[in-house]
Amino acid sequence: MATGSNHRLSIAVALDPAAPLESVLRSALSLAGPSATLIGVFVEDTETAELERSRLAREVTTLGETRSIGGGRLTRQLAVRSRAVRLSFERGATSLGVQHSFEVLRGPGIESLRRRLEQLDALVISRAHRRAGVRSWYGLPVHRLVGSAGRMVLFVQEEWSSGRRVVLLPAAGGRGAETRALARRIAAAEGLEAVVLAGPEQTQPAPAGFRSRQLARETPAEVAAALGAEDARVLIVPREHALAAPAAFAELLRRTDTSILLA
Repeated sequence: MATGSNHRLSIAVALDPAAPLESVLRSALSLAGPSATLIGVFVEDTETAELERSRLAREVTTLGETRSIGGGRLTRQLAVRSRAVRLSFERGATSLGVQHSFEVLRGPGIESLRRRLEQLDALVISRAHRRAGVRSWYGLPVHRLVGSAGRMVLFVQEEWSSGRRVVLLPAAGGRGAETRALARRIAAAEGLEAVVLAGPEQTQPAPAGFRSRQLARETPAEVAAALGAEDARVLIVPREHALAAPAAFAELLRRTDTSILLA
């Protein structure tokens, strides 16, 4: 992600109506600063409309009865939800004094987000799995976005204001310096302590400005346990790290409530 002083960062915020909006917007500002342009994004998955038109889809009511989904009811519900999300986003962004716009993406859900991400600097995805009772964003496998065009993707899993530390999985070479600088910037902006998770074979001292925590193994379970012990607000995972692979990343998302930034 470019961070030059003349470059105004463009960050899409993929909105989940069940997620706390202010928390999501503040996380985006922590990532990019107050000069960023925030683009609120609502996804109208065209596969849902196609399912409705097929007349094969049925829903189960609270009484246990089944009935056909048709007559454009799903499409109307999406339109109502889109308007509500837009109004909420615009009020929140205006109150924070940040430049913003709003878009409705129509198409297959994940591919719509992936195509839009290729044109931007970063994507923030709000996930309200505890409030919504599920651990997916509109039922979409959002972990499949982790390899998209080398862009940053921030998964805000709970209240952004919770947690006291920025935790970093180390990267090698120049990318290591880049991700350490990112961790320091977020820590400074949020008043948090910075911690680096050292693998079992990493014995060098912690980088300047970081405290080190040793891991017995670099697995999703071990990392999730460390995040809980550290009361982490956000984990930064370099794109080259083994835990950035889609399957491992999906497991990590399942195991922790900590927000995760793929960088």
